Amino acid sequence: MENTTLKSLRTKFLKEVKQNFETKDYDMISKALQFATEKHTGQKRHNGDEYITHPIGVAQILLELNSDYETICAGLLHDTIEDTETAKDDIAKTFNPTIADLVVAVTKVKSLTYNEKLNESAENLRKMFTAMANDVRVILIKSADRLHNMRSLEFVSLEHKIRKSKETMEIYVPLLERLGIFNIKTELEDLAFKYLQPKEYEMVDQDLKTNHAKYNKELKSINEKLKLMLSEINMEGEVSSRIKSKYSIYRKLQKLHGEKIYDILAHRVIVNNIKDCYQILGEVNSRWRPLAGKVKDYIAAPKPNGYRSIHTTLLSENGFPFEVQIRTAEMHHTCEFGVAAHWKYKSGGGQGSDLDNRLNFLRQTIEDTANIKDSNKFLSITKSEIYTSEIFTFTPNHKVIELPSNATPIDFAYMVHSGIGDSCVGAKVNDKMVPLNTKLKTGDVVEIITSKQSKGPSRDWLNIVKTSSARNRIKNFFKRTMKDENIKFGKDMLEIEAKRLGKSLNSYFSDNDLVDKVLDKWSYDSLEDMFASVGYGAISAHQMLSRFDMELNKKEKKNRQISPKNNVSNTWNNIEIRGVSDVYTRLAKCCSPIPGDEIIGFISHGKGITVHRADCKNVLNSDSERLIKVFWKEDKKGNYNVNLQIDAVDGSALINRITTVIANIENVTLAGLNATATKEKATIIIKVTITEKNKIQELINKLSVVDGVLAVYRM
Repeated sequence: MENTTLKSLRTKFLKEVKQNFETKDYDMISKALQFATEKHTGQKRHNGDEYITHPIGVAQILLELNSDYETICAGLLHDTIEDTETAKDDIAKTFNPTIADLVVAVTKVKSLTYNEKLNESAENLRKMFTAMANDVRVILIKSADRLHNMRSLEFVSLEHKIRKSKETMEIYVPLLERLGIFNIKTELEDLAFKYLQPKEYEMVDQDLKTNHAKYNKELKSINEKLKLMLSEINMEGEVSSRIKSKYSIYRKLQKLHGEKIYDILAHRVIVNNIKDCYQILGEVNSRWRPLAGKVKDYIAAPKPNGYRSIHTTLLSENGFPFEVQIRTAEMHHTCEFGVAAHWKYKSGGGQGSDLDNRLNFLRQTIEDTANIKDSNKFLSITKSEIYTSEIFTFTPNHKVIELPSNATPIDFAYMVHSGIGDSCVGAKVNDKMVPLNTKLKTGDVVEIITSKQSKGPSRDWLNIVKTSSARNRIKNFFKRTMKDENIKFGKDMLEIEAKRLGKSLNSYFSDNDLVDKVLDKWSYDSLEDMFASVGYGAISAHQMLSRFDMELNKKEKKNRQISPKNNVSNTWNNIEIRGVSDVYTRLAKCCSPIPGDEIIGFISHGKGITVHRADCKNVLNSDSERLIKVFWKEDKKGNYNVNLQIDAVDGSALINRITTVIANIENVTLAGLNATATKEKATIIIKVTITEKNKIQELINKLSVVDGVLAVYRM
C-alpha cells in the first residue's frame, strides 16, 4: 500500500503538471509516472524511501525549468532501462520514439564520472557532448538527476560524497554556467562545496548565521527604498532581494584575498524594457554612492550563455555595500533557465534559432576535437573551450567576438574568418600596434592587418593560440600547402627527440612489424604521412615515439614466457582453486587483495591465474569467460601490500601528519608514497605493508581524522 508521504508527493506533482500542461500532455506525464512506479516497485533509495521518489524529484526539477512534456516523461523514466527489465522498444511503444531516445541517451551517459584517469575522463566527456549536441534536453535531465541526488548525499559514505561532489564541480557546474542554467548551477555549487571543503563552508555559514540579523536588516531597508524609488518615478517593476550563495561568497573571498566583499547582498529590479533598465541605473547611482569600477553592462555585451543584465555595486547610508541587478522580465527568465528558457517543444515551434546559436560552441568543440586521440590534448582543448571564463572583444564595426581568456589577436583573426587568419601580418588593439601574442581583454577593439603577399601562418603560432578552431586551421594550412616541408620537418623533429632519448631514429624503424603495427593502429597510410603529422603539429615528436615505445613494450612482454618453476617466489600458495592443482597464481597489483577480501581469478594466457578483489574494475570490465572462482585457504600470517588514496586540502606538514599516523600503528609499514597537488586539493597515494587485515580499517579511520584530509579509500 502506498505510504502517505509518497501519495502526497505524487498528488502535489500531478497538480502542478495539470496547471502547466494541456490535457493530452498531462495524460502522457501521468502515464509515465504510473509506468515508472510499477517498474521501480520494491526498490529503495539509500535513505530508505521508495525509489520512485527519485524520478518524481527529477521530474519536479524539470517542471520548474519549464520543460516540455517529453522531457518530464523522460525524467520520470530515466532509470527504467538501467535499473529495471525495461527495453527501449517498451518505452517507444508505450509513449513515443522521442521519449525512448531521450531515456536511452541519458542511460548511455549515466556512467559519466569525474575520473583521475585521462582516457576515461576524455571518453566520458565525448559521450556527453555528443548526446547534448543531438538533444540539449539530455543535459537538462542529467543535471536534474544530479541535483536531486546531491540533495540526499548525507545518506551515503564519505568516499561517495567526495566523488559525487568532484564530478559536480568538474563537469556539471561549468557546463550549466556555459548553458546559462543558473538556478540549478548555484544550488549544485553550494551542495558540492559543503562536502569538498567542509571547513571553508562552515566558515562562510557561521559568518552568515552570526550576521544574519544585520544582513537582513540592510536587505529589507534597501528593498523598501528601491520599491519607493519605482513609485516616485512612476515606473512599473518588481524588486527582489537575497543574500548571495555560500560558494559565491567563498569564491569572492578567495579573489579578494580576505579583503572586504562588496556584494554579499544582492537586489534585483525587473522592469518592462531596456530603456527602463538604463533609467534605473541612473536613478540608483544618483541615490546611493556607486563604487568605482563596479558597473558591468551585460545588456550591451551579453555573455555567451545568453546572460543579459546590468550590475552596479553601491554603498548604503550605513556604509554597507550592496549590488543591484537590473533587467527586463524576458532577460530574467533567460538568466534563470538558460537554454531551458528557449525550448519550444511545448508550443510545437521546434528548437529555435537562439537555442541553436547558443549550442554552436558545443558543436564546434565536437568538430574541432573529433580526430584528437590523445587524452591529454583532448581534455586541455575541451576545458579551454568550455570550462574557462570568456572575454568579449569587438571588430572595428562593433561586432562582438567571444574568445576564451588569454586569447590572442591570432585567435581573433581565425574566429572572424580562416582567410583573415591565414593572411594576418599584424594587429591593432584599441588603435595601437601590438605583438601577435598579446593577451586580449574584454572591451578590446581588435583590427587585423592582412596582406595578399603573406605566405601564411607561422608554425610558432601553434604555441600562441588558445582556441582549438585557430589551432586546427593553422594545422590544416600546413597540411594542405606544405606536405613535402612537413615530412622533412617532422622527420627532423623525430631524430632530435630520439637523440634526446639516447637512441637513433633508425632503431625505431628497424622492426617492420612494429612500424606496421603503429601505422595501422593510428591510421597512417605510410611513414611519410606519419612524418607529416609531426611536421604540421598534429602530434608531438615525443608523443609519436612514445607510441613506438608502448607497442615495443607490449611485444616484448608478450614474448616473455613465464614459467612457474622459475618464478616460485612470485606464486601465492594461499589460494585454492577447487578441483585444480599445480596452477601458477599471483595477486593482482591493481587491487592488492588480502586474506578476507572476496576474490576472483582471471585466466591469463601464459601467466596462470591472476587473483583480483571481486570488486576490482579491471575484472568487472573483463571477459567473463576467462573468470574462475578462487578461494583463500586458511588465514596465514604474512606481509600484504595495500594501496590507499588520500584526498586532502594541501597544506604545510600534511605529509608529516600522515606518515606519523602510519608510524604509530603497530605492524603497519610505509612502503611507498606519491603526492600531487593543485590549488584546490592534494592527492596522496600510499602503499603500506600490513600483517593483519583489520589493520586496514584502523589505518583508514585514523587517517580520516587527520587535519586537512577529506577522504581515504582503498584502491
